[in-house]
Amino acid sequence: GAGGRPGTHLDLEALAFAQGSHLMSNKRCELPAKSWRAQKKGYEEVHVPARKTAVPPDEVLVDVEELPAWAQKAFDGMATLNRVQSKMYKAAFEDQGNLLLCAPTGAGKTNVAMLCMLNLLGQHLKDDGSVDLDAFKIVYVAPMKALVQEVVLNFGKRLAPYGVTVKELSGDQSLTRQQIQETQVIVTTPEKWDIITRKAGDRTYTQLVRLMIIDEVHLLHDDRGPVLEALVARTVRRIETTQEMVRLV
Repeated sequence: GAGGRPGTHLDLEALAFAQGSHLMSNKRCELPAKSWRAQKKGYEEVHVPARKTAVPPDEVLVDVEELPAWAQKAFDGMATLNRVQSKMYKAAFEDQGNLLLCAPTGAGKTNVAMLCMLNLLGQHLKDDGSVDLDAFKIVYVAPMKALVQEVVLNFGKRLAPYGVTVKELSGDQSLTRQQIQETQVIVTTPEKWDIITRKAGDRTYTQLVRLMIIDEVHLLHDDRGPVLEALVARTVRRIETTQEMVRLV
């Protein structure tokens, strides 16, 4: 139309390969290690794993032995933290500020969450090395019930040496007042925690919460986003009114 940008003509024949089309039919080509092929109906699928990025010379991975002796029990069987965990080590374990970690699946975010939990446990260590289990609670918000159960098993096993109890709180699994008192880590779904924290007068669950970990927080952009936003806003409001710090991760 009038005023539009002038069109550009491409000479397709000049862009064509001089050799013509070429079919790659060499089935003997060498693939990198851990690659695999799968014959599908009408096509062949070839999977080549991504190459590992070389670690920069100035980047040092944190050895588990560098953690305090009491904290090493939670990383039984591990020699070093990976790159993401090593970068987050100081912020997660040595500081107490809020954290936002954006990393791909398999990057080790669960271990960063564990470092944050150990930071809180370290604040409540007694002189005899045991943890004051009545002084705090941790809430871990996971998006799906299946993930909730997985987290309960993982953290329950790793925090057992400290006497810490991890329990599920979801639509299928409720906790009595007595069970709440005996539980230090509550693993729940956004919807369940939303229902519980709406009751302004009932602080049974919330009064001792000192750390709140929200997994898959990118769901803020999803249908469940408003629920997550409400949880964070309610927690911030509680911090302002009670002057009791709750760390958000």
